[in-house]
Amino acid sequence: MTAPIAPGGPELPQTPSKVYSNSPPSAQKALYSAVASDQNEPSIHFSPEVVMQDGVAVVDLPEEVTLDSKPLWASYVVGHFIGDAPHIGKVHATANRLWTTKEKPSMIDAQFIAPKTVLFRIEDQQMKNRVLRRHFWHIADVPLVVQEWTPDTESTKPDLTAIPLWVDLKGVPGHLFSHVGLTFFGDTIGKTAKLHPNTVRCTRLDVARLLVVMNLEKPLPDSISIRGTSTTIQVSYPWLPPRCSLCHQWGHADKECGKMKEKNAAPRQEKPKSQKVKQSEVVDETISKTQESTGDHDEGNSGLSEKQSVDSNVEPPAVIVESQSNSETEWKLRVKSKQVVLKRKR
Repeated sequence: MTAPIAPGGPELPQTPSKVYSNSPPSAQKALYSAVASDQNEPSIHFSPEVVMQDGVAVVDLPEEVTLDSKPLWASYVVGHFIGDAPHIGKVHATANRLWTTKEKPSMIDAQFIAPKTVLFRIEDQQMKNRVLRRHFWHIADVPLVVQEWTPDTESTKPDLTAIPLWVDLKGVPGHLFSHVGLTFFGDTIGKTAKLHPNTVRCTRLDVARLLVVMNLEKPLPDSISIRGTSTTIQVSYPWLPPRCSLCHQWGHADKECGKMKEKNAAPRQEKPKSQKVKQSEVVDETISKTQESTGDHDEGNSGLSEKQSVDSNVEPPAVIVESQSNSETEWKLRVKSKQVVLKRKR
């Protein structure tokens, strides 16, 4: 069995930054003619004895139903993309090229059931077992984790307990820079699958690269210390799948997290609307303040009699002249030969 190839390896470039469309084409939609056809009609029928009890149909399950029953989901495998999912056409073509053989050229169907989750139908049982046994694949340079599809695993998260990753070890002692020594350090943090070709050719002696099957559900070590010595080997990972900083789960970014969607969907508290003030109250208040600022209530004006205040020769404290336009209403206040213009936009 060949070891799986992880992102960043010699045979595989880094995951591209291009975002593929993961919308299934219209051809994936079930046609009415296919739904209305009789190809899915049952070949046999039953006549069970039914007893009605308060609206509940009670029957006995015959033995032949349990013995001859083959689950419809037995031929399906579910795959979770760790990154942006490729187009459904690319997924279908690559899966048939990688998983089928000349001896067994059975067609593999693929359909998206979520933005990053695809459902494969593999009729050949041996081919299905081979796909599940490897567990980790790549389609269009995007990592794909596959697992069996059952009603029990339908809502489960992708299994990230055995993900092959390239690991760089820096500071390995010279006498331990060997197959045995590097395999030991790889098994310290996971399970060593193989050494990188450049490490085998000794093109660089300061860094050793290994393919290690890691458990992403556990903390990833950043160094290895040899007990009883001062030797510390630095551990780094050229590529890691996206990880959410909100729920601390691998496989999606912050903007795709369910917690972020719940936060955005939470109803916003509306600010209490301020009560509208009547225009007359605003004008009266403005007049009062204007009179105070111009000294209408000073000692000199306090001696005016009521008759003098209404005399035609005496100018009233304020005269309001209102004019309106398309955009604003204007009040002109004339106070002691001084004109104050107030404007209110609509």
